[in-house]
Amino acid sequence: MKRITFLVAALFANQAGAADLMSIYREAQVQDATYAGAKAQYIGAQEKLPQAKALLLPSINFGAGTHYNSADTDYPNNAFPSGRQNFY
Repeated sequence: MKRITFLVAALFANQAGAADLMSIYREAQVQDATYAGAKAQYIGAQEKLPQAKALLLPSINFGAGTHYNSADTDYPNNAFPSGRQNFY
């Protein structure tokens, strides 16, 4: 009976140490700048393929514009004494 208890205790102690070691490893990955930089570079490289494929697809562009001119001209000379003349 002592052997079984000892084996069960050793088994659980080993798993607790492994879980603790795994959490330390994950924490180190999160804090490591080199690892984070390599991961970001990998994700960026994975995005280049969809961007390259997007250049081959058709694109649709739409544009609209408007312009309005209003001209009101005065002719200050002797031909039009009031300074304005309606030509219509």
